[in-house]
Formats: sequence, C-alpha cells, structure tokens
Amino acid sequence: RPQIQEEAVVQLADLIQEKTKPDGLAIVMEATHYCMAWRGVKDMDSKMINSVMRG
Repeated sequence: RPQIQEEAVVQLADLIQEKTKPDGLAIVMEATHYCMAWRGVKDMDSKMINSVMRG
C-alpha cells in the first residue's frame, strides 16, 4: 500500500523483531519516491534508501 518509506522500514523492523526476537536486526530498503517524480524536482529515477539497525 502507498505509505511513507521511513515509516514502512520501521514497521517492517518492528514486525520482524516481534516475531523472531533476534539479538540484532538490520534492514535496508530502497524505493522509488513518487513525490520526487510527480512534483518538485520531477526526477523519474529518484531512489531513496532508508535503514534500521538494532541490537
């Protein structure tokens, strides 16, 4: 579903951590930011990378 990438990576980390109880966790998410493609800079190839590191 469409949502803010920064929130999606944290939600994914929370879910994995809750279900697996790891000692540490690292997630790196790369996604297209359509707000940059459709308005503003109008860069159709814009990618953003967000990460969560825990433990």
